[in-house]
Amino acid sequence: MDEKTKVLIVDDNKELANALKDSINAYYEGWEATAVYDGSSVFNLLPTSFPDIVFCDIVLPDMSGIEVMKSLKDVEQDIQVIIMTAYASLQTAIEALQYGAFDYIPKPLHMNQVINAIKSAEKRRKTLLENRRMIANLLSYKNDSKVSDETREIIERIMILKHFQKKTAGIDAKKKLLEVCYTELSRIFHTQFASIFLREDDDSFVTSISYKFGDFKVGEKIDERMPIFYYPVKNGLGCIFPEEKSMTSVIGFENRVIGLIYLKREKDFSQAELETAEIISMEIGAKLTEMNLNRRLNMERTGTVMALLSMSGFTDSEEKKRILEESKTAAEFGEFLGLERERTENLRYASMLFNIFQPSFSLKFVQKEDMGRKFEDLTEDLEYLNKLKETIMGVSENYDGSGKPLGIKGEKIPEDARILKILSTFRTMSSGSKYRAGEKTKSLLSSMEQKKGSYFDPVLLGKFIEFEAKKESGENEKDR
Repeated sequence: MDEKTKVLIVDDNKELANALKDSINAYYEGWEATAVYDGSSVFNLLPTSFPDIVFCDIVLPDMSGIEVMKSLKDVEQDIQVIIMTAYASLQTAIEALQYGAFDYIPKPLHMNQVINAIKSAEKRRKTLLENRRMIANLLSYKNDSKVSDETREIIERIMILKHFQKKTAGIDAKKKLLEVCYTELSRIFHTQFASIFLREDDDSFVTSISYKFGDFKVGEKIDERMPIFYYPVKNGLGCIFPEEKSMTSVIGFENRVIGLIYLKREKDFSQAELETAEIISMEIGAKLTEMNLNRRLNMERTGTVMALLSMSGFTDSEEKKRILEESKTAAEFGEFLGLERERTENLRYASMLFNIFQPSFSLKFVQKEDMGRKFEDLTEDLEYLNKLKETIMGVSENYDGSGKPLGIKGEKIPEDARILKILSTFRTMSSGSKYRAGEKTKSLLSSMEQKKGSYFDPVLLGKFIEFEAKKESGENEKDR
């Protein structure tokens, strides 16, 4: 039988703490919840029962929730702490996250929030522990005197690749990927000079990133007649050049050479190092190919949505430009929230499509069935758009349940719809027109804050205010 996930509730409100404990235990037999009412009791409990997940109030009678979390993290860094507070503010959330909180939940608590937070935290903790166990096993094999040198080298390569994959995971911009690859290659192979060359559409190779005092300047084409480039490109294989104390590895994908890695240092490279470089090169090739395919797919999908806009009456070039800029902001805000790339792209498309349906909410399509039918007719055979229906339809709902068409409230409204409601309101009120000047950002955000909890999701609105402040500070830096 699998060991239960232990959940600890820390709150000086005994009635709330015990109610949470009982609800969690009743929800799933694989969870075991305990409740304590102050910070000291947490540490008295640790010797006999160490929790996997902790829900901790920010204000306790003997110490702050932040202090409890920091002490717990000192004991076991993989423990997942979720801060609860009746004094929810951006400052509280930022401080908690900086010290390693998994998340925070403002009071009053909703049980579905708590359950979803436990599920997410449980998944995160299990992943961290599994990774730690795997690395520990690899290290034990590596240090085992009975293990052959060949096996030890294989284990070292696996560990290097795992670390490299971790460093490059989630990167979706070519420039950032190349910067990280350059740093990691220099570290792994202890090189004085490292360069990455990528193949252009005309089949020439251009220096994409390089040591600034090296032989190759960024942006310049390389001479393919040089042996260190000619032989690898011709054969599609990496090469070691002992006299030059250098190595070239081919970045490829599906038998296609898309780039080269050139490394140089004061001592010769070994065959094992070349093999390690080739494994990393294949990983880089796959990442670059994935980025290129995603870029093309996004261009095609954006073109399709723009065509739908034209069919729906949006023919003015300035209006289309505004819609594209608004969709870009939606994606940027999604990235700011830490959403996965697919979610940010869905937000971008949903933002564009919302412009088609926005004029219809208060007039023709007040019934869910009518609006849903209209949406399906428009996006027929476009699966990536059809799945956005609930998001588009949820934008007109209000957080307190007073909206249309269904009058749903709170977290029953799709999160992407709650995000788009904030973005759409801000854009509508901040954009000027021939008969009305746009509202100033500061006063507009202040007004929107007065509607948090009624029209807007209070947590997402707080995040949006932080997002706008960060944008403004960045723009101010550019002006200096």
